[in-house]
Order: sequence, then C-alpha cells, then structure tokens
Amino acid sequence: MIITRALYGLKSSGAAWRAMFSDFIINQLDFQSTIIDQDVYRRKSYYQDANGNTVPYYELLLVYVDDVLLVSKDPDSVMKKIGETFRLKEGFNKPTAYLGAETFQHVNNDGTESWALGSGKYVKNVVQQVKDMLEKEGRPLKTPGSKTKREQVGPMHPNYKPELDPLGCRQARKISTDHRNVEYLAAPRTGHLEAVYDITKTWTSGRIDA
Repeated sequence: MIITRALYGLKSSGAAWRAMFSDFIINQLDFQSTIIDQDVYRRKSYYQDANGNTVPYYELLLVYVDDVLLVSKDPDSVMKKIGETFRLKEGFNKPTAYLGAETFQHVNNDGTESWALGSGKYVKNVVQQVKDMLEKEGRPLKTPGSKTKREQVGPMHPNYKPELDPLGCRQARKISTDHRNVEYLAAPRTGHLEAVYDITKTWTSGRIDA
C-alpha cells in the first residue's frame, strides 16, 4: 500500500507502471510487443471455423496507460488472467468507447462482423465546447451558409479582435485537433485558436454520426 501511494505524483511513475505491466503482458500472457507500436501487443492463437477447420490468427492487446483493449476470439480467458493480478476497476465487457471514441460492431457486406471506431461523440463534444467558449465572449459559432464572402472567412464576426492571452493559448492547445495546427501545439497563439474555430465550423456543416 505504501509503495502504491509512493508511485503517484512521481515523474517516473508512468514509466515504472508501463515497464511492470509490459513485463506481465510478455512473460505471463505470452504476448509480444509489435515493432510499429510497443504498446500494441500480439499473440498467435487459433480458432475453429464453421467447417471445423483450425484457423490461425493474432490476438491484439492495445494498452494506453491503464486502459486495455483486447481483440480476440476468446477475450474472457485473457481478461480473467489480467484480473487475477490487477484489480479491474469496472470489470470487463464488450467495449462501448475507447480513448474518447465510440466502439461498435459493424456488419460487413458478406455478413461477417467487424469492430469499428467512431468519432461522432468526440466531434459533438468539441463543437459544444467551442460554442460554450464563444458564448462567454458574446459571440455565436457561425454555421455554414453565410451570404457574403467576408462572413465566410471564419466563424468569428468580422469585428472580432482576439487578444494574446494565456487562456487563449490553453484553449487552443485543448481543442486543436486538425493536422494543420499540430505544429503549433507547443506554443499556440490566439490566431491559432481562431483557426481551430474555423475548423470547428466545418464540423457543423454535415451530419455527425458515430
């Protein structure tokens, strides 16, 4: 208990946890870390198809700090073994979300099922967040359909004059998700925040599904 508490708040705690959990995954579960991403593990396994044939495939274990996503024909056996060593806060079940993205089963054209990730909920949350931020400034998020060319420049009103303030920088860092702004995440300016507003406006132009 003392060791567990001591880990929290230390700069090395994240690395220590990752090393310990990775060692467990490799030595106890017999998964191997992949070359492209060391936090994605795979293990060769087999299953019986409808014709009784033994089919080889790879189980995948995705880890983000203490969030685990398992892709397997027999996920219960793996998750139960993890639960024997680590306390699972909410148990385990079919995923409904992972790292902010919805997860759901999709039926393919041939009748087989696949798992998919959706960003509808994430996008809606970002759009609402931007609307709330602009509302505090007394300015609505303009939606597509503006009549004049000047109004189509961005979601802000033409007389909007952003100030260079630390809050704006934090906001830009928080909601910037477009690749054109990624390079400015280390030192964003309010101008970049306005660019993010403009990107968010395009997300309101169509239907947002999961």
